Amino acid sequence: MKNEGFSLIEVVLALGICAFAIVAIFGMFSIGYKTVGEASNEFNAANLASLIVAQRRADPTNTSANLVLPALDQAIGGWQEKTVGWDGLPSTDPNAPYRLRYRAGLTNSASLNGTGTNTQVALICLSLSWPAAADPSKATVSHYELVTEVHVPNP
Repeated sequence: MKNEGFSLIEVVLALGICAFAIVAIFGMFSIGYKTVGEASNEFNAANLASLIVAQRRADPTNTSANLVLPALDQAIGGWQEKTVGWDGLPSTDPNAPYRLRYRAGLTNSASLNGTGTNTQVALICLSLSWPAAADPSKATVSHYELVTEVHVPNP
C-alpha cells in the first residue's frame, strides 16, 4: 500500500520552520519601524536647527524679534539653554519637544569679497536634544548638533 500524504512529523517540522521565519520577519519590521521613527526625529531636528539659524541669519542684530537665538552683535558667554517648540520659537511649555543648548562668539575676519576689510563673524554652536524633559547627559536622549558661521554687519 502506497501512502502519498505527509506524516505528522513532517507537518509539525514544516510548521515550526514557517513559524520561525514569520517571527524573524516580524522582528525585522519592528526594528525597521523604530529606525524610521528615529530618522524622522533626526530629520525634524535638522530642519528645526536650520530654521533657527536661518531666522537669525536673516536679521543678525534684531533684538526685538521673538527668536530663539539672541542678537549676534554681542558675545553670548558660555552655554545657554532653552526649550523650543515645533515652530522654532522659545517655549515655556513643560511638554516642549526640544531642548536647545547654544553658544555664539564674535570674531573679526577678513571679508570674503577680497577687499581686505574686516567684518564680524559669529560662530554659532547648537545642540538640540529630545525629549526636552529628559536629562541631556543620558545615553537614551537623542541629539542633533550644528556649528555654523553668520556674518554680522559692522556697527
